[in-house]
Amino acid sequence: MSSVSPLSKGEKTRLTILHATLRVIASAGRRGVTHRAVAKEAGVSLSLTTYYFKDLSELLIEAFTLHKAELHKQLEPSLAVYRAEAEVLQKCRQRGDLQGEQQVLLSIADQLSDFVVNQVETGSQGLVVEMAFFFDMHMPENFRRVAYELRQRFVDDLAELCEGVGSDDPFSDAEIIIGTIQRLQYEALSVPDSNQSPEKVRKQLRRLLRILWVGPSR
Repeated sequence: MSSVSPLSKGEKTRLTILHATLRVIASAGRRGVTHRAVAKEAGVSLSLTTYYFKDLSELLIEAFTLHKAELHKQLEPSLAVYRAEAEVLQKCRQRGDLQGEQQVLLSIADQLSDFVVNQVETGSQGLVVEMAFFFDMHMPENFRRVAYELRQRFVDDLAELCEGVGSDDPFSDAEIIIGTIQRLQYEALSVPDSNQSPEKVRKQLRRLLRILWVGPSR
């Protein structure tokens, strides 16, 4: 049985700096990231931040890449559950069990809703970081490209789920679902009194999945 090798002192310091960078982005925006600000947040000397990351662009991109990798790892158990439920939904569809199909669809929608609400309530730092990378109109082109490529990893995973429930255009469905999830999360964070209650989120995602995967007339 393989085991994960412990991190070296240098790797730990590097991760400390990257996590500190994410906190600075969340509190002060991308333009607030300086070697001095990150060093202070990380509790390390200024010389260490410049040693590991001489270029601020490299530091920002690697911090965002780390955030997306950690989020993807966090979501892996949920993705496994979604795939299993997609198989159940297809079996219900094959035997003409419309009620069972609807129940599974609602279960998937409700789990996505719980994810959205949980991210807003407990993962707001990550969402603020993502807003800084996706919605800053002055973002350098290389930053936008990295953000897009990292987002596509989630699109690919969700497209697999959409294909599993019989979607005739799984990648378009995945883009629509992720776009809706992002909107719901960002509205809850950025719009005062947006009234994004858990029930409102659940209602919108249930309706969206019903339209995409079942059809508006069923």
